[in-house]
Amino acid sequence: MEKSRLTAAALQRSNEELERFAYVAAHDLRAPLRAISNLIEWTEEDFADEMPADAQKNIGLIRNRTDRLSGHLSALLDYARAGQIDGEHGAFSLTKFAEELRLYFNSNSAFEIRVEQDCGPFGAYLTPLKTILINLVSNASKHHDRSSGTIRMSSELYPNYVEITVADDGPGIPKQYQDQIFVLFQTLKSRDEVEGSGLGLALVQKLARSLGGSVSVVSNPDVARGTVFTVHVPLNTPSAKTPNDIQGLAA
Repeated sequence: MEKSRLTAAALQRSNEELERFAYVAAHDLRAPLRAISNLIEWTEEDFADEMPADAQKNIGLIRNRTDRLSGHLSALLDYARAGQIDGEHGAFSLTKFAEELRLYFNSNSAFEIRVEQDCGPFGAYLTPLKTILINLVSNASKHHDRSSGTIRMSSELYPNYVEITVADDGPGIPKQYQDQIFVLFQTLKSRDEVEGSGLGLALVQKLARSLGGSVSVVSNPDVARGTVFTVHVPLNTPSAKTPNDIQGLAA
């Protein structure tokens, strides 16, 4: 028991150090990245008419890569902060939040967000829970193989926890890749095919664990289309990580 306690304490220290490093690294890298973006913009403004086509193409590629890196750094900062349970604690309604999601994704009206079951308002830390659901819905629309689709959401209340599901009608995730999707910076497609940081689902898992809950996935493209993500969040949300959560974050 003493060995387990010491191991858990060491893992906690290690994770805290990694989180601080990720935060500081991402934060400090943003300033030189902004400087690079400014230089690109000034170069385009000053020499746009004189630049040959190949140079303009290369400048465009540099801008694309700096924008991508900026997105990665923002996602990394979010991930580093996700170990802390903060934000407003209040009543969460899936139906009301779905209305916010429709406004959030209003640029992609081809995807319908449908609430199939709502257990009614329940107490939750709103910022982390909303971030989890935004990332799941964004992931479903981003990796869909068709120009339109339906994202179905439901919530069910149990004595000690609430279960929220986010289901899509996309191509699905092959079973051999389902363990990889929660790994940092892991993407199943080239970033030139689907723009993303590879941090979305890792952030979802970390936030769920920080709330004392979990996230799981069910998908079998060989049988049927679609993917279902299920989030479990305790109704009495802990204010600190348990040793199991700490070990999970270190895995």
